[in-house]
Amino acid sequence: MQTTEDGQVTADLYVYLEYGVNVPAVSMDVQRAVKAAVFNYADVEVDVVNIHAVGIVPDKTPKPTLEDLFGEDFLDEE
Repeated sequence: MQTTEDGQVTADLYVYLEYGVNVPAVSMDVQRAVKAAVFNYADVEVDVVNIHAVGIVPDKTPKPTLEDLFGEDFLDEE
């Protein structure tokens, strides 16, 4: 997330989407969800959420685990 000098908050998300999904509809849903989540958790209004679809994942591709995505200690509470 970035904040400009005039206080505008922008988020850029880079996503892989499953083959066959409606890209515009999914992008709009993600934009709404990100704006709501950031506001609910941080009381910060996000002005712009840019969704960058960087690839399409075939149907039969196995889903990665959270540990594969973020590392083993990601879920550890300290």
